[in-house]
Amino acid sequence: MLLLKATSILLMFAPLVVLGANADDFFCRTTYCVIPYDGQGIQNGLEVCYADIDKKEKAKEVTWKNGLRQGPARCFEKGKIKIEANFEKNRLHGLYVEKDHDSTGDHHMRVIHGRQEGFAFSIDREKKMNFRGCWQDGAMSELAEKDCLKGDYGPYTKQVLAEFKAIKEKEKLSAAEEKARRDGPQTEKFPDGSVRAQYKNKNGQTVGPYQEFHRNGKPAAERNYSSEGKLDGEAKEWNEQGVLKKRIVYKAGIKTSETEFRDNGQPHLFVIWEGEGFDRSPCLTYYFESGKKQSSECRLPSLSWYEPPSRRICLLGRGR
Repeated sequence: MLLLKATSILLMFAPLVVLGANADDFFCRTTYCVIPYDGQGIQNGLEVCYADIDKKEKAKEVTWKNGLRQGPARCFEKGKIKIEANFEKNRLHGLYVEKDHDSTGDHHMRVIHGRQEGFAFSIDREKKMNFRGCWQDGAMSELAEKDCLKGDYGPYTKQVLAEFKAIKEKEKLSAAEEKARRDGPQTEKFPDGSVRAQYKNKNGQTVGPYQEFHRNGKPAAERNYSSEGKLDGEAKEWNEQGVLKKRIVYKAGIKTSETEFRDNGQPHLFVIWEGEGFDRSPCLTYYFESGKKQSSECRLPSLSWYEPPSRRICLLGRGR
């Protein structure tokens, strides 16, 4: 069921719980959501979800900016915060806290660009800190507590410990550091010091070319942002072997076409959107592994992929 009200989208779907910091997504137990869309059909603002359709109990809050999750995110349970996290460019990034209000205490971890890294710990009801494991590249390692503190992830570990020993005191940047982060060239690095991403900010938002790399140094993604901080032009994504996996074309922050590729370099799926705002409709073309066209279909305008829209078969890739 899909309902439209003003500039927000109301969604109903089956409850789902995934409490893990390694995923690039953020799930809470929800039944009914209000997703903010601006006049151009782009998600901007605060998404609020509820435990039931009567909207009496809030279950989730996620902040959206220019179609990407950006900023604080929270899960709620029985009126209390269950999970606190943060998004950066649509990926979990920063402190991730899962609260247990009944027994074992709060669990704390650090997520770096969608992957759990470094020292994970819990604080029990007596304010005692307990080691919960050492994480590397999103997976539990066999490093002991003292070795985890000494490893490459030490800086992240110390940062987490400092923040929570000060009762979750947030990191404070000096005026000069804040200005440097808001304006000028930016470089993000993996814990080992290798470059993860390079881009430029202006007035706190990314503008111009954006480059992202895998740990082996090969390109992971390229895209371009307009002077208004919206995705514009061609964007590409590669796997760690350097094979092109996806090519997307944006216009003023709106996706106009997308091509997915197989590991052999041949196209797997091509999607093109036509129309504007809420009347946009996708036409899809599927390909065999050899790259030869398999079939095409168009779908009626739909604002969400949570619920499959009505479909109509197309001839030559377009509706009739």
